[in-house]
Amino acid sequence: MSKIIVMDSHDELMSVPDVAKRIGTEPNFVRALLDTGLLPCIHFGRYRRVRKFALNEFLKRYEGHDLTAIVTEMKAAAK
Repeated sequence: MSKIIVMDSHDELMSVPDVAKRIGTEPNFVRALLDTGLLPCIHFGRYRRVRKFALNEFLKRYEGHDLTAIVTEMKAAAK
């Protein structure tokens, strides 16, 4: 008996340009969010995908925050 997996829109995988378009930023800023670990992603070789659910949770968590400042601080701390 095979198992049937039903995906809904929460399971949708979004590319970096898709995420950038959705949040109104450049793909490089999305990559910075991924590089710092603020926004979780799934790796497929060199490709990174963000679950729609994870993006929505990320947006809830950081609503009202200046993410540019947070990313800049995290990059500086990593050096």
